[in-house]
Amino acid sequence: MLSGVALQTFVDIEAGSAGVGIGKVLQVANALGVSFFVIPAAKRDRLRQQIAIAIDAE
Repeated sequence: MLSGVALQTFVDIEAGSAGVGIGKVLQVANALGVSFFVIPAAKRDRLRQQIAIAIDAE
C-alpha cells in the first residue's frame, strides 16, 4: 500500500473501528492528500462562515 498501512487498517478506518489510532488515520489522510487542522470549538462556526465566504469568492 502506498500509505504504508495494512489493508485491514483501511477496512477498519472505513468501518469506523475504535481500535484505529489517530496516527494511522492521519497517515492514510496524508497519503490521500487530505489535511486536517484543529481549532477551538468556540471558534468553529465563525471559521466555517469565513471559509464558505472565501470559497464563494473564488
